[in-house]
This record gives sequence, C-alpha cells and structure tokens, in this order.
Amino acid sequence: MERIQNLHFPRNFVVLFLLGSLALGALLRLMNLDVSSIWIDELNHYYAATSYNETGEMTFPSGQPNARAKLYSVLVAYSFNMLGEGPVAVRLPSALLGIACIGIAFWVALRILGKHAAMISALFVAISPFALGWSRLSRMYTLYQALFMLAAYWFYLGFESQGKGRMAALQENLFKTIKLSGLAEWLKSLQLNIFWLLASAISLYLAYGVHETAALFVIGVILYSGVMVFAVPLIDGRFTLRFFKYLVVAGGLTFFLVVGYNFVPFIAEKIKFGLAFIPKWAEGTHFQNRKLYLEFLFDQYHFPMGILFVFGAIQIFVRKNKGGLYLLMLFTAYFLLFSLVFSYRHFQYLFAVYSIFTIIAAYAYSFFVEFEIINIRKYWEIKSGLIKKWLVPGILILSFFWLPLTHSVRFALRIPRSADGNYNGAQFMEEWREAGNYVKVHSQPEDIIVSSDALGTYHYAGRVDFDLNFADYDLSAEEGIINEKGNYFDLYSGAPYITTVAQMDSLTKSGQSVWLLYQAYKFNRATAFISPELKKYVLENYDKVLDTQNKTVVVYKSR
Repeated sequence: MERIQNLHFPRNFVVLFLLGSLALGALLRLMNLDVSSIWIDELNHYYAATSYNETGEMTFPSGQPNARAKLYSVLVAYSFNMLGEGPVAVRLPSALLGIACIGIAFWVALRILGKHAAMISALFVAISPFALGWSRLSRMYTLYQALFMLAAYWFYLGFESQGKGRMAALQENLFKTIKLSGLAEWLKSLQLNIFWLLASAISLYLAYGVHETAALFVIGVILYSGVMVFAVPLIDGRFTLRFFKYLVVAGGLTFFLVVGYNFVPFIAEKIKFGLAFIPKWAEGTHFQNRKLYLEFLFDQYHFPMGILFVFGAIQIFVRKNKGGLYLLMLFTAYFLLFSLVFSYRHFQYLFAVYSIFTIIAAYAYSFFVEFEIINIRKYWEIKSGLIKKWLVPGILILSFFWLPLTHSVRFALRIPRSADGNYNGAQFMEEWREAGNYVKVHSQPEDIIVSSDALGTYHYAGRVDFDLNFADYDLSAEEGIINEKGNYFDLYSGAPYITTVAQMDSLTKSGQSVWLLYQAYKFNRATAFISPELKKYVLENYDKVLDTQNKTVVVYKSR
C-alpha cells in the first residue's frame, strides 16, 4: 500500500499549510490580550520583570526574592522595555512562544512521523483550547514546552543517530582531528551523536530551570530504553550492539536513581519532597483525583483527540515506529507518574508533553486520510490533470470539515473574545481589575483593605493592608517569612495576615471602613483559604457591595 508521505503534494503546499496554521494560531493567541485582568500568578512575572528592569534583581513588592522561572521573567522584562508595562506586554512572550510551539510540533512530527502527521499536528496545536489558554497567560509553560520539546527531539537525534547530516560530519571530523577515529566508528555503530546529546542536555537544563518537572524526562528515557531492550532482540533476531546500548541506559539510569534515593541526600530530598508534597490549595480538591488526567484528555474539550491518541499509540506499535515509540514513552512517563505516583497533579504539569499527545493523535488521523485517498484513487476514475494534482491536498483539507463542529474548536474560537472572568482554556480569569478599581474609587485613604489575593489587590487597588488567605499563611509559616515584629507576612505583597475572628473584629470596630476583596470560589467553596468562623463573621457584619460581572470576585464592606 502506498504511503501518504509518498503521495504528491503540489509545490510549496506543505509550507503554505504550516504558514496557515501559524497564522491561525497567532491570531488566536495575540487577539485581545488585554481583555482579562492580570491573574494573580501572572503578577509574579510582572513584578519580577519590573524589579529586574529597575534594580537588576527579581523581587516581589514585599521585597522577597522572586526566583520562579527567571528566564521567562527576563523575557517579560524585555517586553516591558519595548512596549511598556501592561497586560499585553506581560503576556506577549508567552503568546509568541505558544506560536513557536506550533512550529516545533510540526518540526518534530515531520522528522519522526512524516509530513502529513506534521501538518495535522501544527493545525491541532494551533486550535487546541488548552495550548491556546496557556499561551494567553503570562506564565512559563509555553517556554517550558518549547525547551522540553527541543530537548526531547535533540536527544532522539543523538541517541538514535542515523549517521547523516552536519552533526554526524562534525562528530566524525572532530574525532579524526584528535586521532580517535576508532571511537567515532564505535559511536556510529551505537547510533550515538554527542553533539545532538549536548544540545539536548543544554535545552533540558534550561527547561529544568523553568520548571523542575523537566527532570521526569529521565523516566521517559528509562521507559523507552526498557521497551527497546525487549524489542530489539525480537526485531533483529539476535542480541546486537544496540541491545546493549538500551540495556546500559535503562539499567544505568535506574541504578543512578536507586543509589541517589538511598545514598545521596540532595537527590533523596528532591524525590521524597516531590512524592509527598501537596500545596494547601490542592488539599481536598479534584487535584488529588488520580483519574484527573484521564478524564481531562477524554473530555469534551479534547474530543476526538483522546480517541485519536489511542489509535495513534496502537499504530506506533503495529508499525514498529521507533521514533513514535520514543515520543509515546515520554508522554506515558508524565501521565503515569502524575496519575499514580505523585500526591497531586495539575493540568499544566502535563503541558510539557501535551504537544506529544497532539502529535500522536495527528499520526492516527494521517492514516485515516491516507486510507481514503488510496480508496478514491482505486475506485474513482479521475482523468482531469488539475484534480489529480490537487487530490491529495484537497482531500486533506476537506477532511477537516468536522473541526468547527466540535466543542473544542468552537470554544477555542471564542476564547479571544471572552470577557474578563471567563474560562480561557487554562484558567478562570478573575475580575480583579473591576474589583480593585471599584475599591480604589469608593474607598478613603484611611480605609482598611483586606484581600484573599493580596498581590492582585495591591496591583489594581493600589494598596493592600491585610491578607486573609490561610493557604498564603501556611506558605509563610513553612518558609519562615516573618517581619521585624515577629509576625508572618505575605510573600508576594508584604501584607500581614488575618487568621482569627478576633483580629477581624478588631479591624471592624476600629472606626474605619474595612473592605474585603475575595475570589468567589475561595470564599464560597474552599475552606483551605478562609475558615468557616471567619466566613460567618463576614456575612454577619459586612455588606456585599460588588459582585463582578461574571461573579468571580466579590467585595464586602463593613457596616
């Protein structure tokens, strides 16, 4: 049976399809970036960038160091220098990197699974609500995905080198120059290229600096090598040199982890912390549901991507596609570790390998289209030269007729036009701008401002006096963040905490008006942020003066 990669595409069609996907992805990622309030976690990078531009150091308004994903914050700082501070500038690096991730997915799929899967991958990533949502937030995840996917691809080129291209020639010439031609031949026989592996190591190191879950890449390599240990003798019919390569890598990395866990304090501490850690905001929530990723990948926002992914995984095994198996094992490592091993999980922790999910789904879809093109050629008598020329791209494009009918694509097209406070595919964007501006206009300078999200209130209301958020308090207690009076204060804003009804009652009876800004979800449904006693006190002694337009933030004022 002929393969779709061998079917004819008109000149430059693949390039035009990629450019079209990039243009669509860019439109969805860049349109109306200023509509939503800057989310509380986005402000981490906002203030890291502003302090970096002003002082050369990254700090929160509290004065505490802000060391999270410094590389991303540097990009935001450059964006501020070019465009000025604001919602568009703070989100632009993430949006541009999200567009780049479309191209990276295309490139990886092209080299490993063929041009048809590559084109479909680019389109699927461009219109994915999940990819789109995180591309429209000033968070590090698109940078993390870009670095991780480059590291993963370069590792594959170095670990399964075909002995071709510039890097292969560079390796051969290097070892010839230093009189080690025998070593060059040995590496070639093992299908190893040190330059690609070095590039992968650098990219993975940068990815780890952005998000520590990049270290789980090692588990993916162990899984892939372990599968190949059993597969190679079956494929080759004997124990070849590459069998021992996989055996040494799988066994060596496993041995390293076991020894590190038992005898190296730094590694043991990292592993134990990662396995047991549950942030306060995740306690008792669906983030402890071990089926979270399974339900997420097969929900209405991904239909039919989850089904296509399953078919793609089957096709990888049936067709003995080594590159596809490598990608599948990387994805499987993250999926299984967060689902079965770690104590909690969040959607964005899967984001590093989300493009792999999309690529494998695209791989399955490419075979469905291929089958229909071959059937059309078999059963239809086509005489027109023009139709023959455009049959393959025409069927490919027509095969996407169902996309606008899916919930996910209709949702993706709505995201850039969604109002503040709506779900954007990644997060509900709280309406802190509306609430903060309301308090800023109606409050007096002597009034007291209390908030569940002190940094967001500081940003939009111009100041905040107290933080009423038990999750923030627990973080400060764990980290020992104490002011000169011996009281814990918020890491982000510097505001001291309210933790008891007596404290709240003292403020209420101080003779000054007290304003309370609270995220509605945290106030109404999550006891991890406010105790039932404090909530009851507020409801009995305060008036609700504002429900934001989409009811994501509520404002109370003392009577």
